[in-house]
Amino acid sequence: MTCADELRRVKVRHSGLFGLDSVDTVEDADGSRRLTVSFLGPAPEGLGPANFRVDGGRRVTGVKVLTASRSTAVDPQLESRMELTVDRWGDLSAYRLSVVAADPLGGPGTDPYPGFDPRYDSVDFSFRPECAGLDCAQACCSAGTGCAPADGAAVEIDYLAKDYDSFRQLLLDRLSLTVPDWVERHVPDLGIALVELLAYEGDRLSYRQDAVATEAYLDTARLRTSVRRHARLVDYAMHDGCTARAWVCLETDEDLTLPAGDFRFATLPPSALPGGAPAVLGTELGRRNLPPYQVFEPVVAEDVELYREHSTIHLWTWGDAECCLPAGTTDAVFVDGAPGCDPSQRILRLRPGDVVVFEEILGARTGEAADADRTHRQAVRLTSVTPDVDRLYEQPILRVAWAREDALAFPLCVTSKGGPRCADLEVGVARGNVVLVEHGQAIDWCLQPPEPIDVPEAPPRESGCPPPSCFGCPDDDPVDARPAYPPLPLRFAPALRKWPVSQSTPFPAAETVATAQAAWLLGLPARARARITAIWRSLGTVSAPGSAPGSAPTSAPTPRSTPRSAPAPAPGTLDPDDRAYLATVFGADVLTRFQLDTQPDQALRTLLARFDELLAAKLARWTDLVRRARAGYVLRFDAEGWEIGQSWGEPERTALREDSPAFRGPASGATAQDPRAALPAVRLTDQDGHDWLPLRDLLDSGPGDRAFVGETDDDGVLWLRFGDGRNGAAFPAADAPGVQAQARYRVGNGRTGNVGAEAISLIVFCSTRQGAIQAVRNPLPAAGGVDPEPVDQVRQLAPVEITHRLLRAVTAADYAAVAALTPEVRRAAADLRWTGSWYEAQVAIEAFGTETAPTYLLDAVRHDLFRYRRVGHDLAVFGAELVPLDLALRIGVAPEYLTAHVEAAVRKAFATLFAPDAMVFGDPVRSSRLVAAAVSVPGVRHAEVTRLARLFSGPGGPGGPALPGALDDPLTTGVLPIGALEVAQLDDDPARPENGVLDLTLEGGR
Repeated sequence: MTCADELRRVKVRHSGLFGLDSVDTVEDADGSRRLTVSFLGPAPEGLGPANFRVDGGRRVTGVKVLTASRSTAVDPQLESRMELTVDRWGDLSAYRLSVVAADPLGGPGTDPYPGFDPRYDSVDFSFRPECAGLDCAQACCSAGTGCAPADGAAVEIDYLAKDYDSFRQLLLDRLSLTVPDWVERHVPDLGIALVELLAYEGDRLSYRQDAVATEAYLDTARLRTSVRRHARLVDYAMHDGCTARAWVCLETDEDLTLPAGDFRFATLPPSALPGGAPAVLGTELGRRNLPPYQVFEPVVAEDVELYREHSTIHLWTWGDAECCLPAGTTDAVFVDGAPGCDPSQRILRLRPGDVVVFEEILGARTGEAADADRTHRQAVRLTSVTPDVDRLYEQPILRVAWAREDALAFPLCVTSKGGPRCADLEVGVARGNVVLVEHGQAIDWCLQPPEPIDVPEAPPRESGCPPPSCFGCPDDDPVDARPAYPPLPLRFAPALRKWPVSQSTPFPAAETVATAQAAWLLGLPARARARITAIWRSLGTVSAPGSAPGSAPTSAPTPRSTPRSAPAPAPGTLDPDDRAYLATVFGADVLTRFQLDTQPDQALRTLLARFDELLAAKLARWTDLVRRARAGYVLRFDAEGWEIGQSWGEPERTALREDSPAFRGPASGATAQDPRAALPAVRLTDQDGHDWLPLRDLLDSGPGDRAFVGETDDDGVLWLRFGDGRNGAAFPAADAPGVQAQARYRVGNGRTGNVGAEAISLIVFCSTRQGAIQAVRNPLPAAGGVDPEPVDQVRQLAPVEITHRLLRAVTAADYAAVAALTPEVRRAAADLRWTGSWYEAQVAIEAFGTETAPTYLLDAVRHDLFRYRRVGHDLAVFGAELVPLDLALRIGVAPEYLTAHVEAAVRKAFATLFAPDAMVFGDPVRSSRLVAAAVSVPGVRHAEVTRLARLFSGPGGPGGPALPGALDDPLTTGVLPIGALEVAQLDDDPARPENGVLDLTLEGGR
């Protein structure tokens, strides 16, 4: 008998009886072998070779014990062992060692040795154990799990049987062997009915097996869900389309606030509305059976403040006429009130983060609205708003600026002379009251109930004993005793009833917010210094630092960001708010030590002079926060924001809110969505009130993350897939019948949302109709709507997509390619240099709008490269090494051309040739290219390069050209080499000759 738990062994140990525990075979270093016998408890005295009998064996039998001695081990636990030597070594078969009483002749007898338990007076062993070095256990044999079945007759199975007919014939053939007396084959027979039922089920299971095998490979999979999961295995994100976004401008005749979630926009044409064409619909009209229309809802659920003056914003031309904003403009000036008005009567309420739309409203020549160029419209997000006054005209103005990504893509004509009377026309204006909207209609809008989802009830739990353990410690806790079939539990995967569900990217993206926060934090110390300087100037009793003694006092207006409601303090005294700010930044002890209250002028000078020293700890923490923001970590208002407020003042904390419009990135990126990053616009609430949010996958989700994956099938229906308790939390089962979860989502997706300009003309309110809104329009067409990716396209792109993305930097070209991906980098170059011990990747970058790359951009590139660099490579990032040129040409001018005109044209051609966008890293300067640029100018008959060298490097000098006439002289070879990290520079600016000199000698002409 074999038992899973041998409880008798413990009782034998404590009862004083003897018993055998195990037999081990031991081979010594000299090659001799012996048997080590372990007893249950101490070994009895007087055991000798005649008391051990070895039975069994196939090839080697009759093994006899020659000697028997107690173990001499020092360990007391090994005292119950005996060492036996035998006359021969057995084979691989099983043997049995028994402890017996000696027979009358002094040999091993057959009776058990007195005092041994009858169950443990013998033990089976092998001279050559098959599981040497392992903890072998006996086979389990218990009810339901243990003993092997008796051998039966082999059953022949025809694995070619895959359909109903073959399964039916196979069953009939088998029954002819097992039940030969049953010969009935008529359809009404009960046996035939059972056979056909089993054949049908076999056919269904066979089809399922074939379907599973088909879906197991990318090339043969037919279901969209299967293709999506296969593509994910090779890191290819199959997308389910994306919704369209648009900018909507509202015109109102009074200031008002639209509550969040109370309104939506639509494309319903005016002709479809009863009784005219109102721009606003109330709930009572919006719920009627109207023709189909596209619905757009605000992307950000927040209150929208509308101002009457923002309906049309006029641009200030400083009194000039026929003015235009050129392409690439990133700043403008708005009219902010009537001339000579009080500053408190300014009409514009623009703030950083607001969006305005520039548009051309009239034809520049005809003055007709129909002739306005509709392509001259662009939305920009303001990054700077500064009030000012044009003193010449006493005109309040507002200076605004926006990011380089939002630079005007076209020249915007502001004023012109045109029309039948050649009058002054206002051609271009700006529009405020702009809202970013997205295609899709929420199913729970305006008090509509969310979609209920039935939650499956948890099956009843039946506790029982755990299964026996073949090795290790048994589990004493009760387990679920339900049947183990089916082996895989059915996971909760509901399908939403309406389709297509909207797919959109998060707005604003976390990396966009983090980047904007890092840019804001970079100016924090400078703003603190400016605030302290403004406080010092507000004293109005001393001269500015660095001015001559006795000079006139310098004063400055209080910054607009720190308004004061109390009367201005007396000259030479500090405002209480300013003193509180200084105490926050420097601490009360520092202010007391520097005698701020008694000597404010000297104290403020000292604080400015020792700013970095006194705030070393805060600046170190500030550097760490900037680094974290650059890494993509969003600084939270209630965490890092609280820390900023305690260290630098509450205004800095307020400005650092992650939901601030100023951190939403340029307007050009708001409508440009990546469909592969889009997620379904679904929010699920379980029966416990917890919200579940969508993710691309659950690979990085933990057991407590309430998330799901939305998968669209071939019919466009969205299925929700939850975690398994390891990768993502498992959806909780219902504890009572009838429990439901709630799903809130939007419907509307794909290219149908890409409506044209002026198509969105309707606003619908849920609660109260706002009659102050006069017009609703989208000056720009909706963009970003994409249909779901076809399955055939995924099959073609998924296997090779990973080869098209750079995920590591090994070669110099890899480093340059990764560095060029950083925003604000125009181009980059890299080179691997051997330092004597290892390689160093040297990366040079060019920044937009400046010759010298700023420090923060170098830090950003260095941070990005660290994730891609090869292990063992050092990294050095610096700005491009500009090589100013010393260039001289002799040019022959045709007689009919003016020499001065030709010279100006040649210099303009070379300015284009050496423009920042034209020159690249390592591009050599070739004489042939210079001559070609010169002779392309009208009037040039002949061109010759007479001097080509690096500026400030004499002949034969370090880094300079070779001696004249040498084999490597640029005039001889026609090429001036430029290093891999260098860029040729020829500004030809007399005010900055160090940036390159162009010497022209013109002959001929007139």
